[in-house]
Amino acid sequence: MKNILDDNIRKDSGKNIKREGFGTLEIMVAVSLIALIFSITYLGINFDSKEFQTAVFETKSDLREYLIKSSDEYYKYSILLVRNGYEIYQKNNLIREKKFPKNIYILSGERSINYYSTSRFGAPDRGFTIYVFDERNKNLERITMMLGSGRVVSYEEDYLEKKAVIDGLISRL
Repeated sequence: MKNILDDNIRKDSGKNIKREGFGTLEIMVAVSLIALIFSITYLGINFDSKEFQTAVFETKSDLREYLIKSSDEYYKYSILLVRNGYEIYQKNNLIREKKFPKNIYILSGERSINYYSTSRFGAPDRGFTIYVFDERNKNLERITMMLGSGRVVSYEEDYLEKKAVIDGLISRL
């Protein structure tokens, strides 16, 4: 009888072992899989391109916003273009300042855009063009205010074709 009990105890002790938590090898495999997925994802993101696209989008957005606000005769705005961004003034008071990374330039033949004399359709008294230039990646986008309609549109430009113009605008900063 004792032998039967001993055999049952040996069988039960082998079957009913419960593991608590994860083993070291399992944790190492899980962490290495997560690291591999993260590294593949990280390498696929072009952060420079995102910064440039953000600069173009924010510049167009602010131009539109203050164009709309300036259609009311009470509000008069000036957008001062600086080397890596712009400053927006209302009646000589700074109300917004936008700075971009050092490799992204906001360029124009004018130092400022004035929303003082808008037509009843909201357009300034003349059209204008701003270039957003990423010096590191040589990306160039032209932002144009359409005279008459007041629309703000942008076009991708070839830097090599506009190199002389862009380099001239950069040298004036």
